Amino acid sequence: MIDVTEIEKRVDRAVTAAIPMSASMGGIELTQYIHMMELAKTMATCRAAIPAWLRASVGDCLSIWQRAARWGLDPYFVAEKSYMMTNRQTGETRIAFESQLIHAVIESLAPLKGRLRHEIRGTGDERWCEVWGTFKGEDTPHRFKSETLGKRIKDIGKSEKGYFRGSPLWHAKPEVQLFYDASRDWARINCPDVLAGVYTRDELPDHEPVDVTPAPSSLAERLRAAKEQHVGDRGFDAAHIKNEVAKNGSTVIDGSANQDAGQHEAVDNERDNERDVEGQRGDGDVGSGDADDQGGSADAVEGTAEAVEAVAGSGGAEAETQSEIFPPDRAPAQGKGKRKR
Repeated sequence: MIDVTEIEKRVDRAVTAAIPMSASMGGIELTQYIHMMELAKTMATCRAAIPAWLRASVGDCLSIWQRAARWGLDPYFVAEKSYMMTNRQTGETRIAFESQLIHAVIESLAPLKGRLRHEIRGTGDERWCEVWGTFKGEDTPHRFKSETLGKRIKDIGKSEKGYFRGSPLWHAKPEVQLFYDASRDWARINCPDVLAGVYTRDELPDHEPVDVTPAPSSLAERLRAAKEQHVGDRGFDAAHIKNEVAKNGSTVIDGSANQDAGQHEAVDNERDNERDVEGQRGDGDVGSGDADDQGGSADAVEGTAEAVEAVAGSGGAEAETQSEIFPPDRAPAQGKGKRKR
């Protein structure tokens, strides 16, 4: 399905601005087919004004505009009374319309002297409806007698999940739905050109309404989708991070953390060596008789200390890096000279 933002970019404002307005077709007069195409694009960007199945679908919105133009009705009224049906066996989808819209089309386009007349007869499930109307230029009305309420409900049937496939008015307002149903059949018999190719959900027994409600997603999924949608805007490349993890076993950030941990450990070892040197020097001052015996050890330890200090102070750049990593009270000693015994 096309993204709504892409549809908005394709709307030609110069074309839509030139569309003349009148009292026909919901206040809009179309003189060129391109006008209808541009208005269909605009309709596809709606949210609450049209059913969910029409949103971001320019082709389906265009079909709604064509129907509305032929019937002389408001396109958004036609859209509100439409829905998508799918064949449960073949997967084929069809557009269906509510019976209320069908009756409005009959009253608007059928060549009648006046409006259709009807009468409900019988009781309970045995109720049925008779509809009649007289065409212009004729005196004898054309009549149609519907099937009983109970038979119509049974014929429409239920879905595999146990839901009634027809209009909910069959149960909520059965006599109203009986009239809508009978008037539609009256038109199919007496003026089929009015409703050619237009059906209600009650006439498509193998079809069921399509649920276009988006599946709920977790907060983590919504945040992840938001990040990936704005990668270019925020300088974050989720694909790059995934590739780094797959290649190195960790992210770049994790590698930096491991390097910092190694520097911490090296500096701690350096400080421990310095403490050992100071301690051994102190032991040499306690007893003068032991000084000569400890001279060799002191030289060895001092050599180790000099090596550690050389590594720690080998470069000014490394010292600056360590000063950024460690706070002042934990910074390692830098640039110490050689001590005399």
